[in-house]
Amino acid sequence: MINSQMPENVSSATPGPSPQNGGLPPAEDPERIRPEAMTPSPVKTPRPVLLLFVGAGAVGAVTLLGAVGSVVWLGVAGRAGPRDVELLAGLVVTGMTGAGLLAAGAGLAWGLRQVLGGLEAIEQRTAALGEQLAHRDVRPQGPPAEPLPADEHRRMLLELQELLLLPEDQRAERYRRHVDREWAACQRAVDEHLQAKRFRHAREELERLAARFGPLPRLAEVERRVAEAAEQARAEQLEYVTAKVRDLVSVTRWEEAERAAEELLDKYPGMPDARLLLENVRRERRLFGQRHRQRMHEEIQQFVSQRRWREAAGAAQRFLETFPQGADADALRQQLDTLNANAEIEIRQQLERHIKEYVQRGEYWDALGLARRIIAEYPFSPQANALRGQLGRLEELARQQGTRR
Repeated sequence: MINSQMPENVSSATPGPSPQNGGLPPAEDPERIRPEAMTPSPVKTPRPVLLLFVGAGAVGAVTLLGAVGSVVWLGVAGRAGPRDVELLAGLVVTGMTGAGLLAAGAGLAWGLRQVLGGLEAIEQRTAALGEQLAHRDVRPQGPPAEPLPADEHRRMLLELQELLLLPEDQRAERYRRHVDREWAACQRAVDEHLQAKRFRHAREELERLAARFGPLPRLAEVERRVAEAAEQARAEQLEYVTAKVRDLVSVTRWEEAERAAEELLDKYPGMPDARLLLENVRRERRLFGQRHRQRMHEEIQQFVSQRRWREAAGAAQRFLETFPQGADADALRQQLDTLNANAEIEIRQQLERHIKEYVQRGEYWDALGLARRIIAEYPFSPQANALRGQLGRLEELARQQGTRR
């Protein structure tokens, strides 16, 4: 039965509370096996074993003293005959034999006690380790592998037995055929990867084959073919992306052009032409932005100088949407309200001129509709105030004209 008690030296070696940790016992790491749990407890010599040793010594001493006393007594008495010597020798032999048996029994008992003590220490260590392992967070490293069927095990063992019994030349021939089969399968996989332009997978197939069978002479040719195919694909990809970027730049789709160049560089980070393409796109975008910004700002100034307020206000709004940051954008943002107000005045004046043109041509219904529109859209404008006084006259003229043509 496994003893659940810890050894004495384990319990005594456990550190107690200390002022540094706030009076609490130090935390134990569940993943760490305490060294004191591996130390067996000392085995004490039991009392029965000591008594056997003492008894053996006592018997031996009594036998020796008796033999010596008998020899002295017979010598003094002068009666030491052959029979007396035989009796004395038998007594000595019997006594020493008994002492030896007692000593052997004591040694055997002490050895058994040592063995039992070692077994007890092993049980204690096993219990301690089991308790510590029970607190570990054991997580499976992956799904358990499915066991092979018994028939598959039997087939593999028979094949291994057959292989071991073959002569050296036949084993070499079978190994050569196996390498040829693996090489053919690797070539097929490499061809499929090259056709799909999966060059990294093709190189991995060759690396796996070299790791299994060493540097085969045929690998160098296939590796060269993979490298040439990868280089050709890179050149074709560079040509395609360059043309695509050129088309996108021509229609000022700068974000898409820069994204296409970035994707090419991410795919081939060591290609200098891909890096140069991205740098050119960014530089052209920056130059285009500067030129376009200056051109739009000059256009706004031209509209203002020509008092074309509606076009100036629209151009200013587009400029702020395209370039929201910058000193020129901040200054233009402060002038935007004035431009919008002037544009509204220009619109009302233009509508007022249209009303006069309708009246001059006798198109009173059109003039009446436009006057009502100005009053509805710009109720507090000077044109609306003036038209309110003329609205009745326009309605009268329109009714006299008859049905609206």
